[in-house]
Amino acid sequence: MKKIISMSMFLMLLTFLTFGHQASANDDLKMEKENVIELTADDNSEIILDSVQISNENNDENYLISIRDTRVANGVVEEYDLYIDSENNTYQALKTENNEYTDDSTEERALARSGTLATNTYLASVSASTMDPAVIELTKTVLSLRWKDNNGSLSYDWRGLSTWAANPSSLNTNWYLSWTKWGNDPTYFQSVTAEYVNYDFLGGAMGTTFAKTYIYIGGQKGGKYNYTTDLTTTGEAGKLLWLRVKTN
Repeated sequence: MKKIISMSMFLMLLTFLTFGHQASANDDLKMEKENVIELTADDNSEIILDSVQISNENNDENYLISIRDTRVANGVVEEYDLYIDSENNTYQALKTENNEYTDDSTEERALARSGTLATNTYLASVSASTMDPAVIELTKTVLSLRWKDNNGSLSYDWRGLSTWAANPSSLNTNWYLSWTKWGNDPTYFQSVTAEYVNYDFLGGAMGTTFAKTYIYIGGQKGGKYNYTTDLTTTGEAGKLLWLRVKTN
């Protein structure tokens, strides 16, 4: 009888621990999902993006803005500033003056426009700039990808990365590139992460500020591509920063 009771108590304890672990895991997953907020486009937004999300991590220490959208690699520039209204969970993507012109600023882009590149070869570039409240560019990361569409089989044959940090900016703040890292992606798309740091933003009164940019380009059939642009800021001044994105 004691063995039966002991076995019953053991099974009850095991069930309790298992359920407790599952409940804890589910709660963590729920918190993680609740931590990400999907924004909707404001009525005044000039561009409707596929997805815009914001997220706070580590008790608001890290602040994430994430953009996902789809374009065609046709060499026509689309540049917009992204403004977030976290109280109403909306965004505005407003076009800048640098829109709807052909970008031949690089040799690769010029070759693509002149038709020198092989048929069914495409080139796309995504630029992400960190902007401050005074509409001053502080950092810029540009990822470029050239890929081929061989009867539906996609492969990339060139990629490029450029980075820039204001040192100093027009308001005499100094930003520095900390590091860059390529993503380990399949051969038909690429991603890169670049982190920048500042020690004197707003006069240094708010400590060190980090701005980490992530860009992903996924080449598709027929010259279409999808892209992701993330800005993760760390530090008390991080939420004052926002994104300017340029694609072509």
